[in-house]
Amino acid sequence: MSSAEHEPLEERDAPALLSERRARRAEHAELELRTRLTAAERRVAELEHAGEEAAALRARLAMRAERDARMADLAGRSAAALRAAREALDREILAGRATEAALGAERAAHDA
Repeated sequence: MSSAEHEPLEERDAPALLSERRARRAEHAELELRTRLTAAERRVAELEHAGEEAAALRARLAMRAERDARMADLAGRSAAALRAAREALDREILAGRATEAALGAERAAHDA
């Protein structure tokens, strides 16, 4: 008889049981790692999508800022043109009043 036949049943099966337990732990660990990898890949995809959205928003913001700058420039130039027109109108009104006063003085001098 061999020595394995004289060993108790538990001692002969112990290496097989240990091996089976190790295999199950390895399978469980592999499944957990695959689950984590899938979650990580999903998160990377979400972050990439968020990055693309952020880039698009930055581009829109830059376009709005450029448009706002153009509008501010236009508003400034319009205000300056309006101010110049008012000043010119005020000068015309003053010149008209001065002319009327001069004509009134000339008439008064002529009548006297």
